Amino acid sequence: MARLDALVAPLLGGLAAASLRVTVLLGLTALVALAFRRRSAAMTHLIWMVGLGASLAVVALPAVLPPGGLYPSFPQRHCQSA
Repeated sequence: MARLDALVAPLLGGLAAASLRVTVLLGLTALVALAFRRRSAAMTHLIWMVGLGASLAVVALPAVLPPGGLYPSFPQRHCQSA
């Protein structure tokens, strides 16, 4: 049972993080769509299409990208104070 918990815990953590990102992204999309509500329907549909496409990318890209991210990590320099 402990082995199953060790497998499920990272999956649920990743799922929770992805759902939080998608919720924030769609909330921002709704605010932009609200700001452009007097524009044409095509503009509103474009806003929602970009928001939904970005939310799919937010979920799919971590599976494709390397685990370290896109940018290399540089070692921290430790400065001694005088």
